[in-house]
Amino acid sequence: MAQNPNAMVLSMLQAKVGSADWSQWQIHRWQFYDYVRYVNGTTNIQLFTNATGSTDPNSLLQKTLEQTNMPKSGTFGQVYFIVNQIRCHVSILPKVRQLSQVQSDTTFCSGAIGDAATAVNDLFRRGVLTWTIGQKMYQQIERPFLAAPPGFGIEIEQISAARATPVIIPRQSYFSQDVWTLTPPQMVEPEQNFTLNIQFDTAAPTITVSESGTRVLNTDIGVIFDGYIARPAQ
Repeated sequence: MAQNPNAMVLSMLQAKVGSADWSQWQIHRWQFYDYVRYVNGTTNIQLFTNATGSTDPNSLLQKTLEQTNMPKSGTFGQVYFIVNQIRCHVSILPKVRQLSQVQSDTTFCSGAIGDAATAVNDLFRRGVLTWTIGQKMYQQIERPFLAAPPGFGIEIEQISAARATPVIIPRQSYFSQDVWTLTPPQMVEPEQNFTLNIQFDTAAPTITVSESGTRVLNTDIGVIFDGYIARPAQ
């Protein structure tokens, strides 16, 4: 029988910090996530370094809650966070957030997006994720976009038959059981610093479409820590 999440969290806290009045604590299911704009040809993607309200160094846009909910750089803030799952997400941005030439393409979903299939498929099969807490490495995942998919997404059953050739749209697994599960879970203490990066041995693939010339397809790379937070009751 699966262990009750609250009991699991309390057990880890008691083992780590000893006795306390746990009736004064609250335990919640929680996710901390961070998305950064993908740079074609990069060899390293650094995540969780720019908190909400700061500027994404790649897109030069302010990061809102859609991109991250990190309270500060490299730490989960004033909570105990028990990480139960890691999810890695390649997110091609919606059409309305692409370049104007791409936005004007009325067949983007059934046509132009297929031009990027080879590069996206290549990206899925590359990279090594490294998670370091303090000075110690705690997780290393090879090909994280395959081994640790997001466990959510859109299933495409049919595409337009108007194109002369079929359109291939690769995607990560959307099955919730396919995510990377930490066994045992990893507890991160309040204000504990950590780093997370995805490194490529050579330049990462270029994701473009042929639309009024070759256009970069705006894509975000995200990592989601899924687990439980424990914090004093209000």
